[in-house]
Amino acid sequence: MSKQKEVNMSTENKYGNFTWYSYESTNSKPALEFYKSLLGWQILEEDMGAPEKLQMIKADTLTFADVEPAPGMGRNRWSTHVTVENVEATCERVKRMGGKVTKAPYTIPQVGRLAFVTDTFGSEIGIITPEKTESLNHSGMGEKEGQICWNELLVADPKAAVGFYSEVFGWKFEATDMGPMGSYYHLKANGKGCGGIMKTPPGAENMANLWMPYLTVNDIVAKTKQAGTLGAKVIKPPTHIPDTGYFSVIQDPAKCVSYLFQYTGKETLKV
Repeated sequence: MSKQKEVNMSTENKYGNFTWYSYESTNSKPALEFYKSLLGWQILEEDMGAPEKLQMIKADTLTFADVEPAPGMGRNRWSTHVTVENVEATCERVKRMGGKVTKAPYTIPQVGRLAFVTDTFGSEIGIITPEKTESLNHSGMGEKEGQICWNELLVADPKAAVGFYSEVFGWKFEATDMGPMGSYYHLKANGKGCGGIMKTPPGAENMANLWMPYLTVNDIVAKTKQAGTLGAKVIKPPTHIPDTGYFSVIQDPAKCVSYLFQYTGKETLKV
């Protein structure tokens, strides 16, 4: 990494942080009602000059995502956005590293310059250069219930993915041995842990290629059960991550997959 690139990825300017999320759905109304009941989301409306007002998702005091029509039928999903210094330059860097630009750079007034790119495995991620400098201090991640606390990517070759993202975003990684599952690569952006990359486990090969956010819950057992009673499909029941916590996987009423997470440290729950 060059000296100039080190400066661009410094803690001072916040480039490389996960800063925004989009909930993309072909039928968002029942899904939003579901999350309002399950996680206490507030749905805000903002007039951006478009025919319809933009819907924003807020949990506790943090506004961290917007609601958008899904780009394709049945493609209900989450999408993540990372802040970069220059969208065009980042797109060129992605292409040099073997990735692709899936949505060319475009501008949203009052928001900034955006684009969508994929890594060498086809995993899509959004990039954004905010219009306002103060937006660089914004992080879409939090620790309160209903907020996003972690971002994870499953790929066939995690080590290769680590090389790609290290070069494109200046991210740092630390590997942890998980035995037969290989290494888990803990991601740090500007010195703060915010995600990880691991090998796609058996049975998950058909999952969408994208960075998946984890939503914080205070009681993983109760919330997973409640999700089922509210109309979600429980794909994976509460599962222990040693010395960390528990996660579960649900498919909400709009058929979007979401991860739920409860941090417990070394505490073990009865599930």
